[in-house]
Parts: sequence; C-alpha cells; structure tokens
Amino acid sequence: MNEKRSRRAKLGLLQAAAWAALLCGCSGEGSDIGPTLPELPKASCKAVVLDDLGRGIVGASVVAGSGATPVFSGRNGRTELFADPRGRVVVEVNGAYAAAAAGDRLGALRVATTVVGPDLPSPIWLPELPDATAATLSLGTQVSTTVVTATSGALLTVPVGSSVGLPSTAANVTVRAGVLQAAHLPGDLPAPVTGAILFGRGLFLDPPAVTFAPAADLDVPDDLLLGGAFASLYRLDDTTGEWTEVATGFTSAGNRIQAPGVVATGGLYVFGTVVAATTVSGRVDDAATPPVPVLPVRDVMVNVDHRRTLTDTAGNFVATGVPATFGDGSPRLAVIELFAGGFWLPARLEATVLVTGATTNASTLVLDTMFAGNVRVQHIVRGRADTLRESRISTVLGDVALATTSDANGQLYFEDLPSEWFGFQDGLAKDADEVFYGQALAFLEDGRRWFDIYEFTFERPWYVGARSSRAIVTDALGGGPLMDAVIVQGSVPGQGFIGKTLESGTFVVTRDFAGRATASRRSQRGGRTIVHAFSIERPDGEHIELPLQRVLRAPLGAFDRHGLVAGDVTGADPSREHRLRVTRRISRQEWWADVAEGVPIPSSLPIDVDPATTHAAYQAGVAVAGGNLAAAELATTPVPTLLKAGIVADFVPVEGGFVPLDIPLDLVADTPFVVSGAFTGASADIDRTSLTYALALLQPSRRVVDVARGLGYADVPGPPDPSLTFVLPELIGSLEENQWLVLLQGSKVVGGATLSHSSQISLPRAPGSTFQLPTGFPTISSPAEGAAVPATGFTLQFGLPPGSIYATIELRSDTGAELRLWQATVPGTATQFSFVQLPPEAVTPLVAGRTWSLSVTAAFDGPEVLPDISDPYRDQSGFAQSIGTSERGVRVVASRTITITTN
Repeated sequence: MNEKRSRRAKLGLLQAAAWAALLCGCSGEGSDIGPTLPELPKASCKAVVLDDLGRGIVGASVVAGSGATPVFSGRNGRTELFADPRGRVVVEVNGAYAAAAAGDRLGALRVATTVVGPDLPSPIWLPELPDATAATLSLGTQVSTTVVTATSGALLTVPVGSSVGLPSTAANVTVRAGVLQAAHLPGDLPAPVTGAILFGRGLFLDPPAVTFAPAADLDVPDDLLLGGAFASLYRLDDTTGEWTEVATGFTSAGNRIQAPGVVATGGLYVFGTVVAATTVSGRVDDAATPPVPVLPVRDVMVNVDHRRTLTDTAGNFVATGVPATFGDGSPRLAVIELFAGGFWLPARLEATVLVTGATTNASTLVLDTMFAGNVRVQHIVRGRADTLRESRISTVLGDVALATTSDANGQLYFEDLPSEWFGFQDGLAKDADEVFYGQALAFLEDGRRWFDIYEFTFERPWYVGARSSRAIVTDALGGGPLMDAVIVQGSVPGQGFIGKTLESGTFVVTRDFAGRATASRRSQRGGRTIVHAFSIERPDGEHIELPLQRVLRAPLGAFDRHGLVAGDVTGADPSREHRLRVTRRISRQEWWADVAEGVPIPSSLPIDVDPATTHAAYQAGVAVAGGNLAAAELATTPVPTLLKAGIVADFVPVEGGFVPLDIPLDLVADTPFVVSGAFTGASADIDRTSLTYALALLQPSRRVVDVARGLGYADVPGPPDPSLTFVLPELIGSLEENQWLVLLQGSKVVGGATLSHSSQISLPRAPGSTFQLPTGFPTISSPAEGAAVPATGFTLQFGLPPGSIYATIELRSDTGAELRLWQATVPGTATQFSFVQLPPEAVTPLVAGRTWSLSVTAAFDGPEVLPDISDPYRDQSGFAQSIGTSERGVRVVASRTITITTN
C-alpha cells in the first residue's frame, strides 16, 4: 500500500477501536458464539460480461473450461469463477436468462482465450437480439425469400428454395440478428504475418445451430472503407471458440460489401481487410485526488480495437498489430477501451487516439478505480443467525453504499466493495426501553478478494446519559462512517467548528452540543455535486447520528442478482388495467421511506414482459435471496380502484435460470375495512376527494409485500362520514395471520404553499384502537411564500400542530448538476430554526442566486406503537440513520412546503 495511504489507515485504526471491537463479536449475552460462513475455495479468477453498450450484464452464465461449474455475473457484470484456469481455455457465456436492461434479449458465445494472468484477459461482450430483427422461418425448403435486418443495417437474405435446418423436431425457427462493435469481438482474432487486419462490426445470427442450404447471402455496410482493397469473411466457431476464414475476395460497391452464398449456419460473422499495422502504447493511472497520491493501475484489461493486452505493475501497456489505416489507406482513430482487473473496482473507460504511423502514444489515461474486494456478511443476534435481515454497508473511500436482504441463513455478500475502511450501522426498535443495535468498522486490505464479517446486533437502551456525546457522521444509505465531514456545535454564525472526521467518522463532543449538532460535507462525482448539512436541534444522550448524502458511484449494471420467472396473471379481465410489482424482501421501513419520503428502495429488478400491456403474460426477475411478486387488477374510473390481487410471497428463484410461475388473481377486493373516526377532528385542509393510497401486505415476519401504488380512495356517497373505508381482499386462509398496510396520502395548494400528508394504517383495526388523520399542518410565518432571503442566513419561524413528537425541516435546491440540501430535526415544541453560515472550515449549503423548496414536516406517533417511551424526541433523535421513521413508531406526517429564493 502507498505510504500516505498507510499512514492515513493507521490514524483511523486508533479512532476506530470501539467499532472494530464489535466486529470481533464483543456484544455480550453470548453473541460471540454463532453460525459461521462456509469456507470458500482458495482459487480465484474473475470474468466480466457486458453488452455492446458497455453495461454490466446480470445473471449471465459463465463456464470456463470443460466440466467447470457454471457461475453467474452480478451487478457490475462480474463473477468469480473460484478456479485457476491456465493456458488455452474455452469459455462459454450464455445470456439467455440475463439482463443488462429490462426487456432485452442477449446472445450466447463460446470463446477460446489464453489465460496467463489472475483473471480472464478481457471482458466478454454479448450481442443484444432485438425482436425487431426477428424473422420466423419454417424448417425445410423456403417458398419465399426472407430478409433479416440487423440494427447496423446488415442484411441476411435466405432465398426461396433454400432449406432451413435445426437439430430439433421444431416446425420453425426464429432467426435474430445481433451486432457487436469491432472492439468487442471476442477471443483472439486472426492476424497476418505482416500488417494487421482491420475488422468491421460483427453480426451475430441466432441460433448458431440454424443451417441454410444452399448458403444464405450477406450484405453489410462497408465500415472498413475498402476502396479498392479486398475483404475476407470470418466466423467464430461455436464449438471450438476459434475464428476461421469462411471466404475471401469481397469488394465494396455503393458503400456496401455483398457476399452471396456465404452463410451456411448461424453464429458470429465479421469482415476484415489487411492494412498497415501500428503499435499503441500508453499508461493508466487511478483518479485519486489530493492528498491521496495518483497511482498507476496494474492488470487493467486493455482493448485497442480488437487487440488485447494488460497494464504492467507501472500501469503501462503496449498493444501491437493495431490497424493503422482504413482499407483505402486513409487515417483512422484507434479505439482504446479499458476495464479494471479483478483486484480493482469495476470501471470502464473508452477513448480514441489518432494513429500517427508505426507507433502511436496514447499518453496517460485516467481510470476511476481503486482496489476492491467482495465482503461476506453473517448476521447474528443472541448467538443465532438473524435471518432475512435488511443489510446495509458503505465505504469510506470510493463512494459506494449498498443495501440488500440476507438469505434464510442470515448470510449475504456485497460485491465489489472498495478497499480500505468500510462500515455498517443497524438498528431496530425493540420496545419503549430498548433497541437492537449494531455497528462496526472494518478494513479491507488492498489485493484481498474476499473478506468475512460478522454483524452482531445487541440490546441497548434508547437513551444513555453521559457528560459527552459520540457524534457519528454516516453515509445516509449505507450507514458506514464518512471521512472529511465537518462537525459544528451551536448555531452562532461562523462559529462552532469542532473538527473534521477521519476514517471512523466520529467525534466526542459535550452532550448538549451548545444546543445544536451539525455535520456538513461536499461530494462530487461524474458531473454531479451534493452539498449536504444535517442538524439535530437540542441533542441529548451519548449517541448521535448525523447522516449525510453523497454522490455515489453508479454500478455498471442496472439490477440485483436475480433469476427469471414467467407465466400468466391468471383470471385477468383484459378490459381492465393490470399492474405488477416485484421487489426483494423488504421491511416496513423501506416501504414507508419509498412511498412517504421519496427515498427509493435500494434495489432494482427487471420486468421484461409487463401485464400492463399483455393483460396476462409476464416475465420478471426475482432477487436471488427471495422476493415478492404482486399483480393487481384495477378499475380506472372514477379513480383507480383495486378489484383483484394476486400475491406470490417469499419466492426463491434459480439464479441465472428460469422458473415457470403463474400468478392467480385469487384475492377479490370485496371486504370493507373501516377505520372509525379517522376524520374526526381532522384538518379542514385535507381534501378527502383527492386522497390516494399505496397498499402492502404486512407479514407475520414484519416484512411487507408491496402490492399496489397510486390507488384512489373512493369516498362513500352521501353526507361526509368521519370514518375511512377501504374495500380490500379478505385476509383468510394463508393470509389469516397477515395485515393490510395502507399508506394514505394527499396534497393541496393553499396560498401558494403545498400541504401534504401521509398516514400509515394497519387493517383490520384491533378492537378499541383509534386512528386520526392530521389535526393540522405546520404553519410558516417567516419567510413568506416566494420571499427572497439573504444567502448569509435567515431564521425560519413556524408552528407545529398539537401532538407533534418532532419535526423535520428541509431546505433543498437541485439544479441537476448540483444538489444543495440542509436537513434538520427539531423537537415538537420548536418554533424556529436559524439557517446560518457555518464556520469557514465547513461548506454551507446556502448560496446566492438559487431557488429553494422549504419544508416543515410534523411527525405523529401511532397510539399502538411504543406508547410508554418517556421522551420520544430525546430518545429517538440520536438514531437518525439506523432507525427509520416508521421504525420509530411514526404513523402520520404532515408538511407545509413553500418556495423561496436567496440573494
């Protein structure tokens, strides 16, 4: 490790001792004894699978060598082979059940490659096979001519009289055409004795086993610029994985290359022509910023056009045999594509360099990567596996934060986590006195590919009195510590600087924090900037969390690891509207945060065939550790109303595979669920004619199934009823121990301000339970709607409705390129909050010349939740990140939002 980085790590070790102790199992009550993670194979070799646009393919099957066990690509298109292949190896990659984008169809390749380094020497790009290129042919002699057109403009013509064959008993075959850029052609392409071969775009004809006798015609755009030169046609043998020449002597006419009678079977084809050669060299450095020094990146997979090489230990590369000109001798740009090797965080960079003769220097290229590995997690509580548990993690460096759900053994792993410091923080309300809480900080060494941690959760009081507070600045999503955040105490303009966080993200400060605790930080990545400050007014107790948003690194892939399921939504009326929701197993808090707070569930799964279009057939991905599918049939007038639903809960798919699964619409919405007196005393600003709600199923495990969103509340006719009535499916049979969760929402513009509210309601109601919609909304007396306020600071004057346990304040301005955000938590008795200029060591969100939304949101608890907690604000405000809004017992929120400007 670099000396400066090592010194920084040692400083962090001293400050992180308390967190690291938890990692070793020091949590009491026997929690240091529990299940262990299974041992992994010692061998390691990584493969990368991408589509032609460079997106990570999730769920592609990879088999490297005869008899090897298939493995499947993850969220960055990368997978671990747990093997040590060497020499010439045939790699089979199948994207039949994989996805780079929802609804895509990917091909399969068998490629021979020589493995000399720690990983496969190059990514494998799979062609997409769009339905728009498809043509269905009857097996046997053709009675008419069929043309298959690729997105590149290439044409495959199967003439009348040609016999189409397939090694199966099917009556017909659907032929699809896919395209690969020349730089993405797989394997080792042919090379002449002198010069180089310039290859064009590849054409993949699926299925490879289809045959044409006599052979079909091929007609492609001349992207070789042949001029008077000749081209040859090559095919990748789908058995050996080697390239062979099919035919030669083709010329260009009208900017197209025509090759009649050359395609006897499917597979991957490409034209090439011999030209002069050049050698392209360069260097690859990482994208570190001071004070961290820039370092060379070794083992980078470098493609220069279709020539493969790796960077050495100094980050240098040399690619020989690169085409120097087009076929007509005109100069060309060489395409350089970099992909970080298996010891590094997945990162891809594409660049071009003008070929300048026999040698070409590409100079220094910067690849935004760093050392990385995979982290396996075992959740343990009281010495036993804590199963199906939401798990979050984030890194100090590298801007990665992840969240998912563990499996039935309480186990999971996070892929491609940047090396050095990472951590987690996890909390869950137990009762009015205690919470389950866990926290850890760990160090992943450079070059370590797998690292195991045991996340222990233990019981602790909500409130612990002390002379001082340990303030923890954490990533808002992952819960791990943030470095370089400034901690400020008090609210005196320009004063109160305490310090800047190191790897542990912590500072110890006097308990009252001079009345206010604030953390502030700026982050930048990929043209996006976030300036975020988070404040807690009147902090108390020894534990304070200050979560901050930062710009996170975007993964190369779009989805979680998943397996495909497909079938029909049975019992559907085609005249009705249909919706499908697919999620991993999620908690009540994740559902609340997504619907009520606009914080998306950190998970994404593809819906390839949507019953909204088909009204029957569907195809979707389900998370590998298990997930939920919910189909809904709706009437759309006068408002979207649930008629029927179908739920498949806790379904565990086959990773990288396919499982047939129908979703019967067997839950008929015919049972009224009444919430008595909900409107009694409710604010007159609630418009009951425009209410909408989201519906979820609360399982006995306390996890939820997300069923439907955007349903309209159909008010009963006649005089206003003080009750709410929802017509939903009856909870009988297998659902007898479940509950419906309704998240009722509404908004209204009053005097230029937007009033909005969200209320979470459990159905059926327990006997004697009460529920009330907001009795009022926060008021804002200053500043006024549309007012201009000084960018140097201003005081917000507001009022909260009776019964507010706390309020959140948010000042937000987002231009797309830059988000400036100040969030604060204040007691339910508060009447003002001063936005001030922070001390010069900190970054202040306030800036002149911006338009801002300013919101005050009051939170009310549900009477059935934590009724005996002594001081809700004091006890709960310290757990701002680890214990979410819904988990704290909040069931109703009401907010007022105005727009202001700064000058």
